[in-house]
Amino acid sequence: MKYNILTFIGGIVVFGAVLAAAWHLQSWVLLYIASALPVILVPLMPDIPRKQVIRRTGGKEQYAIRRQSGGADDAGVLHIGFRPGSVNWNKTWLCVPLELIRNAEPYAGAAEEAVTLPVSAGDCRVTGGRRPMLRISLPSLSARAQALNYKTREVERLTLRLDELPPLALSLPVRRSRSAGQSRGAALPLN
Repeated sequence: MKYNILTFIGGIVVFGAVLAAAWHLQSWVLLYIASALPVILVPLMPDIPRKQVIRRTGGKEQYAIRRQSGGADDAGVLHIGFRPGSVNWNKTWLCVPLELIRNAEPYAGAAEEAVTLPVSAGDCRVTGGRRPMLRISLPSLSARAQALNYKTREVERLTLRLDELPPLALSLPVRRSRSAGQSRGAALPLN
């Protein structure tokens, strides 16, 4: 159900009007009606977003997604680098669109030392839909950071082994703009 801001604002105005009328007219009936209106307004309240989605913006990118290829038996490692403070650790999920993972640039190695937090397979979930995403659980990562004596504001990189990536991530189609000769919804290869 989509949130309708006009209905919510209208309900607040009606609540205020009934409450003011109950006070002005000294009517206990209007006071009871005004006290019942919040019960009706609660389902119309906006949801607090529980996820943070990584987006590629204009010239100022806050995230860098790179893929380090592995050997013959190893699928490699995915590195998600970000500026300190760009991840809101109070959210439930950090969502990475699969198209960014599949189109990740090769990892050339880090020149600087960065605080890196490993992401296990249990921390990840792949969601399908219009825009398939890899969801990474931020509460479990912040607990792991505390166990490693890191502060979450110090973390600058997440690493994920590609062979631990849920198998569904490799087979979900990614929507992208079609050029001549491309089929709609074709899956992009990860390697």
